[in-house]
Amino acid sequence: MISGIGDVISLCVLAWSYNQLSDTDSLNLSPLMKYVPLIAMLIFFLSFSIGYGHIPHLLLGELFPDKTKALASSISVSLFWMFDFAVAKLYFLVSNQIGVSGNFYVLAVLSLLGFIFVLIWVPETKNKTLAEVQAMVKNQKVFIKCDLLSKVV
Repeated sequence: MISGIGDVISLCVLAWSYNQLSDTDSLNLSPLMKYVPLIAMLIFFLSFSIGYGHIPHLLLGELFPDKTKALASSISVSLFWMFDFAVAKLYFLVSNQIGVSGNFYVLAVLSLLGFIFVLIWVPETKNKTLAEVQAMVKNQKVFIKCDLLSKVV
């Protein structure tokens, strides 16, 4: 959750700084202002890498039952990389339509939605055994029952 808040704040600062630097009066800004986007981007990379970048992959092993772990993890990781690819491919298209700062504001809103998703639906697994985590998520409706392997002949 710290990662999500760090992402939202750094993306908002990044968007704001691009908006300030693209203004016609940007020559009157402090010379240090040109470093704000760099610092905001570094903070984003740091906060993303300690949370949203890696933790979803770690959770996959805990949240899915053993008989479906391989298939469910493969689907989850594939979707993760497809969305990552979509963000990279759409960056310039969106930037051309709404500007670089608008693009970062959109990404900040998406990060905020991700934070809300984690807050509401992702269970806390700290200091719990694998059996406790599996028992905790077994009857939750938010998790898709993935029993495709038993249907394969």
